[in-house]
Amino acid sequence: MWKLLRWAVESQTPRATVLVRLLVGAVFLSEGIQKFLFVDELGVGRFAKIGIPWPQFSAPFVGVVETVCGAALIAGLLTRLAAIPLIIDIAVAIASTKVSMLLHDGFWKMAHEARTDLCMFLGGIFLLIVGAGPLSLDRWIARALGQRGRRAKLVMLGIVALLCLPGSKAALAGPPFITDDPEPVDLHHWEVYIASQRSNTPTGRSGTLPHIEVNYGAAPNLQLHTIVPYAYSRAGGGPMERGLGDIELGVKYRFIQETDRRPMVGIFPLLEVPSGNADKGLGSGHAMLFFPVWVQKSRGSWTTYGGGGYWINPGAGNRDYWFTGWLVQKDLNERWTLGAEVYRTTSTDVTSEGQVFTNVGGQFNIDDGHHILFSLGRSIHGDSGTAAYIAHQWTFGPREEPAPAAVLSPPGKPPSAGPTATSP
Repeated sequence: MWKLLRWAVESQTPRATVLVRLLVGAVFLSEGIQKFLFVDELGVGRFAKIGIPWPQFSAPFVGVVETVCGAALIAGLLTRLAAIPLIIDIAVAIASTKVSMLLHDGFWKMAHEARTDLCMFLGGIFLLIVGAGPLSLDRWIARALGQRGRRAKLVMLGIVALLCLPGSKAALAGPPFITDDPEPVDLHHWEVYIASQRSNTPTGRSGTLPHIEVNYGAAPNLQLHTIVPYAYSRAGGGPMERGLGDIELGVKYRFIQETDRRPMVGIFPLLEVPSGNADKGLGSGHAMLFFPVWVQKSRGSWTTYGGGGYWINPGAGNRDYWFTGWLVQKDLNERWTLGAEVYRTTSTDVTSEGQVFTNVGGQFNIDDGHHILFSLGRSIHGDSGTAAYIAHQWTFGPREEPAPAAVLSPPGKPPSAGPTATSP
């Protein structure tokens, strides 16, 4: 990690490099923001028009990447790392729109329309090669990392928190927490997460960078679920291994609805498919099954939920184990929700004693469809370890028609229904 950070922030270029940073960063920042301001012209509508797959997902994702990484270039914060997704972004834009223009309208038409794209592509490559220059936050970070002692450690921790706030090794459920809830996604609606997680233990570290989680409301009270992770793992002083991790599949079903007196209850069985390479520490090497029951109750701005279940964990030296957890969270306002959980797992193999783990985290609502989720926790009993999680969540689905207004009737007559949605 130290080597990666030093590469990301160290630079020997002249002060004038800030001009390239401002040029490239300002264009991407502006374009990213406009994808949310002008959805039909530059966001989802444009992505659908030019044939980019899943425009309701891909347009907001590109908008967030351009906004965040563009701002990072302007500030000179982790410039080389911020340049990488922007180079990929603009390369896809050139391939999807300008190549067809070259083939159909000729070189000069393409050269005129692609002039900004090509400048952004070459500017991004330039910043990837040379870094931020002296007028940047990277220069301050590089100086702090060059010092030994407490200051360097604080900078390191802050950057790790910024880059890697990931989750726990136990189960990818209930973002940003491990304890899950019984409430499924609404009918025909979607939840999509681009997330990262990290787990540290005395024997090594592991996580995902990133993993993709998708939840879909397939039927009333029924949710389909999958997670596809790009995993990494490092045991002790061994090499860092990377690759596909174990894929997770699940079905959540709510069979008791919440009322004033009664909690909501549901089940959420999960299957861990052994798609990761167990020899490299990227998977378990065996299919695992989880059979939990979850309960939830809300009152005002407070919500509490929890439950538990049994993990079937085959393999030499492994043990089946129990998971139990409980969480309390509060909606502070329309933007912020904060919560805390405590969960316990019994021994998962012959070398472990189980653990009790605490997590604190929350959610920030950018708007109705875009949310940032985060959590950070540590073991307080048993096997030691720390964990963290961060994700960008998109929620979308069919828009509901507004309810028709009631038509007032003369005295003595029942009220009639208002006009239907299909009425002129």
